[in-house]
Amino acid sequence: MYIKCMYINARSLTAKMDMLQGYVNTYDVDAVFVTETWFNQNIGEGEIAIPGFQCFRQDRVDRIGGGVAIYIKTTFHGVRLEDVGPFKEALWCRIMIGEEQIVLGVVYRSPSSTQEDVDMMIQTLERAAQNRRIIVTGDFNYPDINWEYMTGETPNSRKFIETIQESFWYQHVQEPTRESNILDLVFSSEEEMIEELEVAETFGSSDHNCVSWKTIVTRGIEEKTCKYEDWKRADWTKMKEEIAESNWEELFHGKDVQCMWNIFTNIYEKQVEKYVPKQERTLHQRPKWMTKEVRRLIRKKRKAWKEYKRGNSWSDLNCYKSLQAQVKVKIKEAKRNFEYLLSEKIKEDPKSFYSYVRSKQKVREKVGPLKNDRGETITSEREMVAELNKFFSTVFTREDRAVPEANIFFNKEEDDKLHTMTITEEMVLKKLQLTKKGKSVGPDTIKSDYLREMDSN
Repeated sequence: MYIKCMYINARSLTAKMDMLQGYVNTYDVDAVFVTETWFNQNIGEGEIAIPGFQCFRQDRVDRIGGGVAIYIKTTFHGVRLEDVGPFKEALWCRIMIGEEQIVLGVVYRSPSSTQEDVDMMIQTLERAAQNRRIIVTGDFNYPDINWEYMTGETPNSRKFIETIQESFWYQHVQEPTRESNILDLVFSSEEEMIEELEVAETFGSSDHNCVSWKTIVTRGIEEKTCKYEDWKRADWTKMKEEIAESNWEELFHGKDVQCMWNIFTNIYEKQVEKYVPKQERTLHQRPKWMTKEVRRLIRKKRKAWKEYKRGNSWSDLNCYKSLQAQVKVKIKEAKRNFEYLLSEKIKEDPKSFYSYVRSKQKVREKVGPLKNDRGETITSEREMVAELNKFFSTVFTREDRAVPEANIFFNKEEDDKLHTMTITEEMVLKKLQLTKKGKSVGPDTIKSDYLREMDSN
């Protein structure tokens, strides 16, 4: 099994988030490493979120530019690692696949780095090398290093090579990633960890090429799937026939309200089981605005880049640049059209509109992984719930069980009390007719589509 990874030097990612989501969805990427994010404290998590991914970010705080980030699918239970080293433009996290753990790191060394910055980066890499299984990528800006012969022209380059060799890391990028230079690198602690590495096209206006590869893992990756009821294909005719044939007076005779409700819900559940088809799907959280045309153009652009690399002709380059411009335009167009339709249908479907708006304002934090009192990392939802429950129970205090007598505040006449409520059949039918189809079930677990279809029976 493998994890599909992608590295990009973004040169300002905020304005290119739609393009990044397009890449992630089109190529089904599991982990994205980004340098030169240009994020700052004024950019909220909602602006840079990718559905189904955790985002770890390390922003540059003292001046504009720089910054690194890692996006990881939530199924990998990513945990940020602190205090790996003093270098500020590096980010480290650990992912878990079953019992297997892999450390991921991304580093950005600016061409204008001071000697102090270089020394701190070397210290950080030396500490990171203490992890047994590790992938490190980033823009290191060492154009003078010859990676075939492992030689460098400057003392800093030679020190960098020495650090890599002493860490027993393998460097996998052998093609230029910016003009004729190999600046963007991918390291692994085991040579066999990385397969099918490819230097791909540039990302938007960046002058660095993307790099993609597969990280080999020993355990299978659990794909999240969900089963759902396909109410659009429900056999309403059969359900209505069964409901019409039911002798409700006999079924409800001598029963209290709770018993009658239990009888009705039991019939409902049996009908859903018999007449509503079940579907299973893998949870791919693609952008809501994504269209087939955008995915097709993204694939076509990468194909044009490969053609250009093979032939190195002006016509192939012009074809690639034309497709690059088309992708940019079509992404903007698809998103604009989607948002326009949302605003047009806000009265009929306000839920979709506000759900989309909220997704841009904040990100729901993922709980876990957690460590239990034995220091073991736990990732399953059942184990994490038990551990949290165990922790919270330790802070409970014993309350006095003596319940005080309640004060009576009602000071009206006996006739003012609510004694009976009259609910007619007409009132119930009127409420049912106002029910909107397609709504999520409430506490009663009865689908609104069912109530609307059956209100005439």
